[in-house]
Amino acid sequence: MSYGNRQNGSATLTPSREIAYRILFDVLVNGAYANISINKNMGQTIKNPQDRALVVNIVYGTIKKRNRLIKVIDKLSNKPYEKLDDQTKVILLMSLYQLYYLEKVPSYAVVNEAVNMCRFYKVASAASFTNAILRNALRQKATLLEGEEKLAEHMYYEYNIDPYVTGLLTRQYSVSWLKDYARNAQEGSDTFIRVNTLKKTEDELIKSLEDEGIKAERTFVPGSLRISKGSDIFSGKAYKEGLFFAQDLSGAISSYFPGNICEESLNILDMCAAPGSKSFNLAMRSPGSTVLSCDISEKKLRLLTGTSKLLGIRNLSVRKNDASRFREEFHEQFDLVICDVPCSGLGVVKRKPEILFGLSEDRFKELYDLQGKILRSGIDALKSGGMLIYSTCTVNKLENEAQIKKLLDEREDVKLQRVELPFSLKTEHPELKKGYLSLDPVKDGCDGFFMARLIKK
Repeated sequence: MSYGNRQNGSATLTPSREIAYRILFDVLVNGAYANISINKNMGQTIKNPQDRALVVNIVYGTIKKRNRLIKVIDKLSNKPYEKLDDQTKVILLMSLYQLYYLEKVPSYAVVNEAVNMCRFYKVASAASFTNAILRNALRQKATLLEGEEKLAEHMYYEYNIDPYVTGLLTRQYSVSWLKDYARNAQEGSDTFIRVNTLKKTEDELIKSLEDEGIKAERTFVPGSLRISKGSDIFSGKAYKEGLFFAQDLSGAISSYFPGNICEESLNILDMCAAPGSKSFNLAMRSPGSTVLSCDISEKKLRLLTGTSKLLGIRNLSVRKNDASRFREEFHEQFDLVICDVPCSGLGVVKRKPEILFGLSEDRFKELYDLQGKILRSGIDALKSGGMLIYSTCTVNKLENEAQIKKLLDEREDVKLQRVELPFSLKTEHPELKKGYLSLDPVKDGCDGFFMARLIKK
């Protein structure tokens, strides 16, 4: 579809805001992930880096300030936010975000575009209502953006953090840490990629990307590159030729956790493999090994298989499997098991802010139980002397250290093993000597992440 200024009767939409609306509707109404919806909807339709940056800013900014913006709407509207139609909700949220948080965007342009959106998306009856809300929001901006005195309320409205999560984290960390964590999650996230060493070296990939007008710079993790903001990296020649795949620094660090064992010929099981980056790393680092990538979702496995073929990986196969239910044929069959379990995602809120909307006490209880089942299935799949890497992308210690402690209390045949990484991290991590690593999203320059190395005696 071509996206110039599009017109429906007298209503004209600019490409950036139309795409932003489509993505936000996909995320806030249909429950999609923002990063996936951005790639699907934006693609090559918007090529200008500034326009792409505007779309990303509106999408992530609106999601990250959602609760605050809903509170503004409820204060100004005679009709509660929850009773508005979905189109009007999205139009109001994205427009209020621009009015309150994007200083370089003219207010009149935002209001006019919002009114045009109401007409364009066939909610013309809401045009005057939307116009009134936005103009009143401008007049009362200072009052409507006043923060709350109580910590739990402030975290909820300013940062989308549920009171239960605030309580959970303040029992594990300090209040000052929580505030730093919340502010950090509001910032824009960097894009990191992993070099496909089967096809290119770091230097060669940097040159290939440079030829496409994309700047890539090295990081402290070998084989991981940071991409300049606004770059359309996933539509270019290098991506289509399988010269790299997406992976944050924390995930790349975890690929070094097995250590020198990757130099051997191994039978490797990745229990919750999708989207596949950990499997790809292992297959590349250990070409003499076989990697079995499992996941409960057939759709995700099809995507994983397609990416694996694009990368030119030949020692990887896939299988649909529920990791929480032990498969008898896996009993003591693997030298290395990767156990990257489903988690609350509190370490990746900067990149996936919509995660915060689905967290509740019941959801955490479900996750604790699921993680424990998957971890024990992984241990049972290990050969004697085999290694298991347990990992999550959360900062919640009940999903991390507590899960490992519970396992060690139950099983005398399992122990943690000291880890030595072949590169230096940004901050000191003495816990590596004990066999695990907790990455802080504020201090370590990457996602919040936990990983542990376990050996079966």
